[in-house]
Amino acid sequence: MKTFLFVAFSLLLTQATAASYPTTYPFENEVYVPEKLPASTPSLTFDDLDVGGYIYTYSYTLQLDEVWPEYDAAGFGFCWSMTGDKQFILVNFYKIGAFLPEDNWNCTKKGNYFVASDYTGDVNGFQVCEVGNCCQQFYGTPKYTADQPTDHELLNKVISSNVCDASSMLEDLYCVQVSGHSQMNCIEQYVSATDRLFMIACHDIHVAYWMSCPVIKNVGLVILTFEPPLYYSLCTPEQLTSVEAVVFNVDRICRPYSYYSPAETGSSTVNSGSASSSASVQSTTSTTSGALLSGVIVSFTSLLIL
Repeated sequence: MKTFLFVAFSLLLTQATAASYPTTYPFENEVYVPEKLPASTPSLTFDDLDVGGYIYTYSYTLQLDEVWPEYDAAGFGFCWSMTGDKQFILVNFYKIGAFLPEDNWNCTKKGNYFVASDYTGDVNGFQVCEVGNCCQQFYGTPKYTADQPTDHELLNKVISSNVCDASSMLEDLYCVQVSGHSQMNCIEQYVSATDRLFMIACHDIHVAYWMSCPVIKNVGLVILTFEPPLYYSLCTPEQLTSVEAVVFNVDRICRPYSYYSPAETGSSTVNSGSASSSASVQSTTSTTSGALLSGVIVSFTSLLIL
């Protein structure tokens, strides 16, 4: 009887103390918080009449611990690219079905693993970190793609064409930019709803950096078209950039800006055009996002999610 009571008590204690997936991003003490994405439910027509909201609906607002048991029971594991948030780009850009087989996201089966030489640390001529010391959390973990040289080339293209300051790029931001979306596409990264193989920067780091670029500050950044035109037309330049940023890390278990600059904490300005940080972020409430069709889109055909 005592054994039964002890086991029952232990089970209850475990359930009571089990971690839950956060309901919000860890931005409560941040000096800068990106604008929230516009709410929209996709039409699933995958054409110009589709209102979009694929990222918003299938990943940005997804409460992971509510759906984790379903993925866990299926036995395939989980990564964000399995949720349906990539449906539009899969159909329109890659010209295939809206979903890929579950095995596609098992990066161990692909047989490629990150090594020190994958990370040169060179960002448009500036040395963010030294080879052998760059992105060490990735070493020995499975890759989604093995095309890091091209990833570097394309990152440099965006940096140079948008007059970005490479010297202000954080190492952790550089790491995910040249890792072929492995942090979003590999089931190995997601041990449970709340446990990760390794921690990476939250999407606020991405938005803060890109919005410090003079061109992007005015027109936003769209690298790959994850949403239809109607959705992008709802977005401010900062929201356009946020869509791009959450594609690299939509996870709420992440390291916010204050992790890298602990002295810079304070009251956040959320969903405002007046937010700023040491990264020289200057948000704008302009809704003239039609400019995104005049050259800001850079087609990164080799930053494959396939």
